[in-house]
This record gives sequence, structure tokens and C-alpha cells, in this order.
Amino acid sequence: MRQARRGTDHDTVGRAGIALGLFPEHEGRLSEARTVLEEGLTVMDPVHPDAIIGRSHLGAVLDGRTCGCGDMPGTIADAFREFVITRLPADLLDRLDVAMVDGDFQIEVGLRREPTESELERLNDVFQTAHAEFRRRISEPHYAG
Repeated sequence: MRQARRGTDHDTVGRAGIALGLFPEHEGRLSEARTVLEEGLTVMDPVHPDAIIGRSHLGAVLDGRTCGCGDMPGTIADAFREFVITRLPADLLDRLDVAMVDGDFQIEVGLRREPTESELERLNDVFQTAHAEFRRRISEPHYAG
């Protein structure tokens, strides 16, 4: 993993970290799994299919479970939330609640302040992009398993 971190292909590095994190997770070495999974996730786009799988496993580790193959809707909602938050001004959102309900995103937004016109446009663009990107990704066969 140390060698991989020197490269510029962040998705490959992240995917390797996530794959490596599953071994200690399934062996009950949750602290070790957490470190490796978190490291892998930090370099990946939250929309990447393997990042969503990795996030699911990290959620299990944080809950003290040895398998993260369960709550994919919750994991996808968390990834959607992170995707949006990282693309907006830090002081704009007071809260962002995202849930998957009946296969669709339910979103509630609370603002800390009145956005400028350009921020409002950015906010709308980010939500449209997130919705389209996550909708496309979750309809891929990779998620159906």
C-alpha cells in the first residue's frame, strides 16, 4: 500500500485500500480495518462504486461488526451527502439530511444564511449533478448484487 500511495491514480490506490481493509474486517481486526478503509476512502470520489462499498464496510467496522455488506441504501445516502457537502461553501449549509426511500433520494436542506445568486446556482447544480450521478451509479449492475 505504501508504494501505491506514491502514484497519481487515486481510484486504484483507494480501491486497493478498500480491498485490503476487508481482510482484517472479516477477521475481526476492526481497528486495523478502520485505518485501512479510511485511508482508501480519503483518495476516492465518493460516487465511485468501490468507494460506496468501502463506506458500507467502514460503517460496519464503526458499529463493531465484521461485515459491511448490509445497509447499502444508508451508505449511498451518506455518500450522496458527502458529495454535496464537499462541493459547497463550508458556511452555507446548516444541515443536509439524505435518505433512500423506495429507491429514491429524500433530501432536506437547512441553510445557515441566505445564499448569493451564484451560490444558489451552484447549490442547484451540485444537487442535480449528485442526483444524476448517484442515480446512474446505483442503476449499474455493480450495485445490484
